Amino acid sequence: MKNTERIAGRQFGLLVFFFTVGNSFILLPTYIVPEAKQDAWISSLIAIVIGWLLVLLYNSLGSKFPARTITEYSEIILGNWFGKLAALVLFICFFLLAAIVLRVLGDFVVIQLMPETPIDSIVILFLVIVVLGARAGIETIGRTAEILFPVFIILFISFFMLSTPSFDFKNMQPIVTGTGVNSILRGAIQFIHFPFLEMVALLMVFPNVNSKKSAKRAFHNGMLLGSFVLLTVTTLSILVLGAEATTEHFYPSFTIAKEINIAGFLQRIEAIMAIMWFISILYKLILLFYGSALSLAQMMKLRDYRPLTYPLGLILYILCLTESSNVMEIKHIMILIGFPFKITFAFLIPLLLLITAKLRKL
Repeated sequence: MKNTERIAGRQFGLLVFFFTVGNSFILLPTYIVPEAKQDAWISSLIAIVIGWLLVLLYNSLGSKFPARTITEYSEIILGNWFGKLAALVLFICFFLLAAIVLRVLGDFVVIQLMPETPIDSIVILFLVIVVLGARAGIETIGRTAEILFPVFIILFISFFMLSTPSFDFKNMQPIVTGTGVNSILRGAIQFIHFPFLEMVALLMVFPNVNSKKSAKRAFHNGMLLGSFVLLTVTTLSILVLGAEATTEHFYPSFTIAKEINIAGFLQRIEAIMAIMWFISILYKLILLFYGSALSLAQMMKLRDYRPLTYPLGLILYILCLTESSNVMEIKHIMILIGFPFKITFAFLIPLLLLITAKLRKL
C-alpha cells in the first residue's frame, strides 16, 4: 500500500503529545499512587527516563525504514510467515487497546456526567467520531491537533492555577522513607506501561512525517511534554487530595476540579477537566483505530484502509461492551497483566525487529 499523506514534524509531535496524555490524564494517579503513595512523583520521573529510552528504540527502528510502517517492515525483517505473525500480534494489540480506551471513555461519561444515559449510546456517539476521524486521514488528524493544542494548554494552565490555593505540601512527606524503593519502582512500572509502552502504535504514523530528522525530534519532544502534563497531574492529586484520598478516588484529577472553590464564586469547574480529557483521549483513540485499520489493510495487501473502518468500527463497538463489565474490572486486569502484555508487543517485538535488522544489515 502506497501512503501519500504527509504531516509536518510539529504535527507529529502534537499527536505524540495527545497520545501520551490520552486516557492517562485522568486515570494515571489512581494507578501510581496506590503503589508509591506520596512518592508517586518520584515514580513518574523514573518512568519518564524509561519512556525516553523507549522512544529512542522506536526512533531507531522507524528511521531504518523511513517509508514503511512497523507492520510493513516486520515482513521485510522476519520474512513472510514470522513477519505476518508479528504484524498480526501488533494489529490485535492496537485493536484491543482501542476497545479498552473506548470503554473507559464510555464509563467515565456515564459515571460522572450522564448517569441516566445508556453506555451504548455514549459509545456509539464517540465511535462515530473515531471512525470519521480515521477515515479523514492522518493529514486531517494532524491539522486538527494544531488547532486544539492551544485550547488544551490554556485549559490546563487554568486548571493548575485554580488548584494552587488547595496545595498542602505536607501531603508530600515523608519522601522515600514512607514507602520504600520497591513501592516507588512498582509505581514507575504502572506509568511505563500506561502510556509509554502503548506508543509503539505511533510507528504506524512515523512514515507520514515529511522529515525523518524532525520526526525523531518530535517523537521525543511530544513524549516529554505529555509526560510533564501527567507528572503535574499526579503531583496535583497528592498535593490537593493526599495519597490516601487519591487512592480512594477512581478519577482523582476530576475530583480536584469538582472541589475547586475560589471565594465561593468560582467553583465546580470539572467541565475544564472533562474537555481536556475528551480532547486527549479522542486523539489517542483515533490513532489506535487508524493504526489498527492501516495495519490490517497492509497485511491483506489492500490499496486503502478506509473500507475496513466500518466493519472494524462495528467489531470495536461489540468488543468494548463485552470485554468487561465495568471500568474497575478493566483497572484490575491492567494492573495484573497490563505490563507483561504490553512489554511483549511494545518492547520485545520492536527490539527483536531492530536487532534482526542490524544482524541482516537491512
